[in-house]
Amino acid sequence: MAEAADHPTPIKDLDDLLRYLTEELGYEKYDALWEMEKKYLDGQLQLEKQDLIRDDEPYGDWIAINALYGHIELNRRGRVRVVPLTPLWREANYRIAERCDARAIWPRRPPASEAAPAQQPVVGLDPFRTGAAGRPTAAHIVLDEAKRRIVEKEVTPTSGGLTAFSEKLAGWWDVKRKTFEPHGPEMKAPRIANVVRDEWNNALAARN
Repeated sequence: MAEAADHPTPIKDLDDLLRYLTEELGYEKYDALWEMEKKYLDGQLQLEKQDLIRDDEPYGDWIAINALYGHIELNRRGRVRVVPLTPLWREANYRIAERCDARAIWPRRPPASEAAPAQQPVVGLDPFRTGAAGRPTAAHIVLDEAKRRIVEKEVTPTSGGLTAFSEKLAGWWDVKRKTFEPHGPEMKAPRIANVVRDEWNNALAARN
């Protein structure tokens, strides 16, 4: 048992990685997705794909993909997937590469040699600290604004309209965040799309 605990099963599935980050390390879901995207873009999280043919039957070998291939998001079923920047004629499975150790990228505890962060004076509640692990986030603020716009019918969800909606929210947040002192964290449109996707799709389904 001790040996199994010392050598846990490697994380190879992207959904398993999301669960590890949220359930074991305490990240919020969309912060965990952003962490995955960031490490994928900088080359630490190495991924592979295998093409599928009819009936989701695997076709060919697993091949490595890099940051130029696409970006990470949740699909409508809440599964983690890689979305190619260039549409493919085949669907594909994705996994973490054999040589890539996700737990080494996101260890349970920081290395002992890593200096503790400097203590900052407490001057009140930080709206960008939610109590979860990870960096400050404005996801909850942007999501609330998205909900308000949808509920108050400032925007009407349409199929394929999420990208434009996310870009408008990104512009709004880039102005809004500068009203905080210090300024709130940046959020780009692709990350905002991940944050508001469920709300957008639920509103779109309710209209149909």
